[in-house]
Amino acid sequence: MIKVEAPGDGDAARGWGREKLGNTSATYQALNFGKRSIVVDFKDAADVYVLKKFVVAEADVVLQNLRPGIAEKLGLGPEDVTQLNSRIVYCNISAFGRTDPYAQMPGYDPLIQAFSGIVDLTGPADGSPARVAVLIIDLGTGLWAALGVLAALPTRARTGQGRIVDSSMADTAMAYQTVSQSTFESGGPISKRSGLTGPLLVPNTGYRTSDGFLLVTVGTDRQFERFAT
Repeated sequence: MIKVEAPGDGDAARGWGREKLGNTSATYQALNFGKRSIVVDFKDAADVYVLKKFVVAEADVVLQNLRPGIAEKLGLGPEDVTQLNSRIVYCNISAFGRTDPYAQMPGYDPLIQAFSGIVDLTGPADGSPARVAVLIIDLGTGLWAALGVLAALPTRARTGQGRIVDSSMADTAMAYQTVSQSTFESGGPISKRSGLTGPLLVPNTGYRTSDGFLLVTVGTDRQFERFAT
């Protein structure tokens, strides 16, 4: 995997956090393990030409998460690239997708958590909204992208034609709300923050004990019989 970075400091994540491994952040290294990096100045037409020539000739799969419209302006958008090499599987990763009314908006994980209502469902019932500490939107969107690419590869093997795959952070966030959305759409209440208490099942909550919390989730009657015993 070859990662394209900007001149100068490159990916800003190289400097995120105080914990370093060598000269770059531990987080950056964990998320970019095994990748090689090249530098491309998108303001330099010669650099862009070389990158485009390389992508068309050598790339098997292309992933881009530039700001909306930038890849197209550079002649590196999905239609541009696949027209020159129809076998390429091209994956767009964005905040809101290419056809959403908010398609031109950028996004970060916590912002999409807020936009989608996830923060409003997270935290204690009598407390303030809270963001999920794990980067669930970033990681989930990457997994959806990988799943889309993997689904496209067998089709290419059969037909010789690549595919354009779209994965958006907003789609990921809304997919995570399947239970709360389906409950509301079927006439149920709007989901509220409930701390360690989960939906649908009983018992399905945390209990304070002498040495911490015990989280209990029982999914079937048989499990409850065993739990009660």
